[in-house]
Amino acid sequence: MLIILSKQGRYEDAENYADKSLMLDPNNLCGWNAKGIIEEDKGDKAAAIFDYKKAIKLYPDDTTVLKGLYRLEHPS
Repeated sequence: MLIILSKQGRYEDAENYADKSLMLDPNNLCGWNAKGIIEEDKGDKAAAIFDYKKAIKLYPDDTTVLKGLYRLEHPS
């Protein structure tokens, strides 16, 4: 749902849901990944990289998050 809201340009709604999930569980991989995607959709590369790195710190082998970070750090 968060990603759909973000893709619709409803960034504030998407961020609110992501923040609520992280308040309940600060180690929530999906929450950090979603925040990264939302920030990326908004065009805030630095914030997206921060969120992806937070997720990777918690779950270093998650390929979805690694791909998101790689995409931002190595634009084609």
